[in-house]
Amino acid sequence: MVNDGGYTPLHHTASVGNKRMCECLAEADPSLLGIRNKNKETPLFIAALHGKMDAFLCLHSVIIRSSSSSDHDYTRRLTAGNTVLHVAIAFEYFDFAFQIIHLYKNLCDSMNEQGLTPLHILATKSSAFASGTYLRLCKRLLYQCLLFSSANNSELRDIFIEEEETTRTDIENPTGKCHIG
Repeated sequence: MVNDGGYTPLHHTASVGNKRMCECLAEADPSLLGIRNKNKETPLFIAALHGKMDAFLCLHSVIIRSSSSSDHDYTRRLTAGNTVLHVAIAFEYFDFAFQIIHLYKNLCDSMNEQGLTPLHILATKSSAFASGTYLRLCKRLLYQCLLFSSANNSELRDIFIEEEETTRTDIENPTGKCHIG
């Protein structure tokens, strides 16, 4: 049972994160775990792509129990070479990425077809790091205490930093204009 996109019922179940149904389908027919859709993605990869950690962990445990193939076969999208760790980081599922690293240590240095490792992907995610903007002591303490994980908090962080940058005066260049060239 595969649809036009190559999705099996297990692909669909993994994409919505239904852990119990994932377990039922995968236990009933472990061969479903290795079927790839038209994008060359396994159900395990689909769970990671959609940030469905419970479904991912369930499928992982069935893969380990069935041990019908190597982990690498399930964790990689064949068309671009991205792994479940690449996509978890790309979509900023950082807690999920830590789980993946714990389960699949070998993915940390895996490269996709563009030559990018998960660390390269992480380096492009400014939300994963503390601000590089100079903040005065009071604002720095506030910044350290605030959580910026949700979209609303990202907007708050951007406003907070923008306000600090506009109110700060540069001793060497008080006008803030660029005088190059």
